[in-house]
Amino acid sequence: MTRAPALGSAEAEAVTRDLAAERGMEAREIVHPTRVALTGKTVGPGLFELMALLGKDRVARRLEAAVEYVRKHGASNH
Repeated sequence: MTRAPALGSAEAEAVTRDLAAERGMEAREIVHPTRVALTGKTVGPGLFELMALLGKDRVARRLEAAVEYVRKHGASNH
């Protein structure tokens, strides 16, 4: 089994900001939903540092799980 390369906080921030720019969005429009997807909370430590601590594999798994949840249940639980 091969491991994904390390995900540093600077790399996580660059990827997030690049994605936002590509989509014509503000970075915060990606940061806040990503935090919820990764932690289940709306506030917490810096997202990019958190992503570095979790690692690329765990971040990818949690984001994939969040996407699957939204597909099944919608974006709102109201």
